[in-house]
Amino acid sequence: MGKFFDTPKPQPFQVKPRYWDPKKEEREEREKRARAKLGLPDDDGSYIPNIKGQFKKNRTSKLAYAEAQRRKSTVRLFFILTILMLAAYFIVFKYVDIF
Repeated sequence: MGKFFDTPKPQPFQVKPRYWDPKKEEREEREKRARAKLGLPDDDGSYIPNIKGQFKKNRTSKLAYAEAQRRKSTVRLFFILTILMLAAYFIVFKYVDIF
């Protein structure tokens, strides 16, 4: 009966770092100071997104692709209908002596 009314204790939040290399951090700091001292541009390798116009470009390319697929589908349908009509024409006029 005692376990029935017990509420579970909250789990403590623990963050364990995956890997830390102090030598690498020191080396990067030295490189940064050297670049600043020499007047070179600071190339920290951070990502600068170029999102301007990406949504519109992606949308227009998808619309163009959909239009091309629709056009292919229409041509294919027309081709199949033409073949079926020709087959029906030859069957009717070759095997049926109505006319």
